[in-house]
Formats: sequence, C-alpha cells, structure tokens
Amino acid sequence: MRDVTGGRQGPAPIRVHNATKVFSPGTPNEKTALSKVDFALEDGEFAVVIGSNGAGKSTLLNALAGEVLLDSGGILIDGRDIGSQPVYRRAKLISRVFQDPMVGTAPDLSIEENLAVAVRRGRRKTFRLGLNRRNREYFRERISVLGLGLENRLSEKVRSLSGGQRQSLALIMAALLTPRLMLLDEHTSALDPRAAELVLKLTSEVVTGDKITTLMVTHNMQHALRFGTRLFMMHEGGIVLDAPAEEKAGLTVNDLVGRFLVTDDKMLLG
Repeated sequence: MRDVTGGRQGPAPIRVHNATKVFSPGTPNEKTALSKVDFALEDGEFAVVIGSNGAGKSTLLNALAGEVLLDSGGILIDGRDIGSQPVYRRAKLISRVFQDPMVGTAPDLSIEENLAVAVRRGRRKTFRLGLNRRNREYFRERISVLGLGLENRLSEKVRSLSGGQRQSLALIMAALLTPRLMLLDEHTSALDPRAAELVLKLTSEVVTGDKITTLMVTHNMQHALRFGTRLFMMHEGGIVLDAPAEEKAGLTVNDLVGRFLVTDDKMLLG
C-alpha cells in the first residue's frame, strides 16, 4: 500500500483518513459502504477508481462532496478537516461532473449563462450573473479548447446541445475556478463511444493543463488503464489496490480482472 503522505514533507493537499460509513446500522439492511478508507492525493494527481457495484465508489465521491457525512474518519484539504461541512461550503473547493449530462448544466440557460453560474460556485446566490464583455471573452477563450465551435454559440440554450457537448461544457464549468479537487462520477458512461472518447480526451487535457487534482470513477477497465496517473480498486467499502503511475503502466485488463476474482475468492473464503 502506498504511503498516505505520498513521500512529501508535511500533510498531503488532499487526504481521506480512516473514512467509514455504515448505512442502516443495527438493522437487517445494514451495509458498510466505506470501511476505514485511507489515501492521500498530491497536487495535480489524477486518480481513477474502479470496483464492482456496491464497492463504495459512489459513496466515496458523495462523502467528499458532502452529500454523505462520514460516521468516523476525516476528509482534509490542505490540512483542514472539511468532513462536517455541508455541500455549499465545499463547493468553493470541490467541483463535480455527474454521470447524467442533464444534471451538470441548466438546459433553460444559455451556454454563457451556465458558465457565469459556474464562476459563482460557492458564492452567495444572487439574481445577477455578472455577464459583461470581459466575462464573455473569458468564456469564449475557455470553451474554445473543446474544439466544438461552442465559443460561437454562447447565447444558445444548453438544451440544444448533444449529450457529449453538454458533458464537455459541464467539464469546463467544473474546471473554471481550478478547484482543489475535481470529482468525475462515471461522467462518460451515458455517452455513445465516440462522444465518450471525446470527453475523456478533453478530461485528460484539462486535468493535465490546469494541474487539477482529480478523482475519476469508471466501470471501464480500459479507460482506467489509459487515463490518470494512479489507480484505486475498491471492494466492499475498502481500497484493495493502490497502483501508482509506474505500477499502473504495467497493468493489463486481464490483471485487473484477475485481481477482482482473487479479491472475491478471499471474501468468500473469509
């Protein structure tokens, strides 16, 4: 297992310490979703999380975002424990792109209005979006990296975009303020293969270019091996594999499948 300090002096920028979450405790439906999860991420690290259904991947992201509060353990950003903070307080530090392209954007707002909302993430809500010439130029520059021509369609309603275009926009919105941590929640699984490949390529470019610390959940093992600088495998609420870049580069899909089978056998044998 990798040293949670990442081999650096002082605390890592992002650390999940001994995170535990049990749903419906003391009932027949009791489920341990997270079991003493412990890891750290360095600035700009791009970690990919895989695991079977029920492994704890979504609960981990929900706990980081504040949608789920831990029973014990901590979530630290730059040494400060944010584990008790609500979602809106964490929004200044953590952004998220969801599986459904319809969730991360507002269909009845224009492209530029969506971007203006993203710029105000974590601030007090107002009726004014602050759209002006300077902002529009900034939005045009940022969205031009998509290569989709959306910089020339800023006034169009988002509902007119395809799923891939909306998810690309959601990614740019999540990265606008360079969050301390970006969460990607199976953000390409609802897209067709061509659109998914486009969004993944863009993801890699944005994360690398802006040096955004990122945690990406995926069910696709090929994507898990192709993208990111680190690989986590989760099973029954715990991390059973933590492969840094050098180890990850030597893994194959068969290796990951084999690891899944070995882990399942160990659990069955007790």
